[in-house]
Amino acid sequence: MAKVLLNDCSPDASQKLTNVLKDSAEVIVEPFSEQREITDFNLVILYSNNGDDQNILRKIKNLHFRTKFRNIPILLVKDKSEYFSDQPYFNFGVSEFMALDEPEPIFNQILQGYLNPGRQPLDRELIYLSPFIESTKQVLSKMASMEAEFRGVYFKNSLRVLGDVSGVIGLSGTTEGTVIITFLWNLAQRVIANIMDVKQNEINAEMIHDGVGEIINMISGSAKKSLLEASYDFQLSIPTIIVGWGHEVGHPENATIAVLTFDVGDQAFVLHVSLTQK
Repeated sequence: MAKVLLNDCSPDASQKLTNVLKDSAEVIVEPFSEQREITDFNLVILYSNNGDDQNILRKIKNLHFRTKFRNIPILLVKDKSEYFSDQPYFNFGVSEFMALDEPEPIFNQILQGYLNPGRQPLDRELIYLSPFIESTKQVLSKMASMEAEFRGVYFKNSLRVLGDVSGVIGLSGTTEGTVIITFLWNLAQRVIANIMDVKQNEINAEMIHDGVGEIINMISGSAKKSLLEASYDFQLSIPTIIVGWGHEVGHPENATIAVLTFDVGDQAFVLHVSLTQK
């Protein structure tokens, strides 16, 4: 059964959400905590009705840190439907806004939709995803002496990347697409420090910029060799680095975006892969 975490919900909100979800999910009601492990939940719902936008944004970002890039939607619930600027919330990673006064069938349908498990990769998708999984693990092991554990794959259509720094490689030729590696800042520092054999506090923004670019270049280059045997032929662009939470990265039109999640100790990073054959 799915698990849903309700954070900071009022008694009325908790009651309504629990009633809707009781037949399809185990519901845990708790105050927000910055240390709570949430990777075993399928959905997190954060309640907000106090108007303190900066505090809510801080909580949303903290929740995303603790998802470790897993496919765990974060919903924001308010008591009443009202007009407000929702873009900052989407930028920080909210998947959906809901109001408790929504018509019950719509309210229920939205919640149940987020509990549906995502699809598994098709065999034809695994043909090109597997080389990227293996090359990622090999590059981290060889260059940074760090073991990257592959945790799973899911698919998305959003161009927004919820991380601090991304290295982007464009693919062009008979196969086109993009490959993106995204880190949180602390892990990026650790990885680059290991590669350069220096202390983590010696790593500055310029080193991270160069290091993340080299990592995505090596991962893509290694995967390219394996993919040639599977008739995926492409050229690699020069890496581009994007810094800032909630940045957006373009992909080929109608391309499937696979999200590959990896753990390194108690931290995580993610690889986005989209490939289409002309």
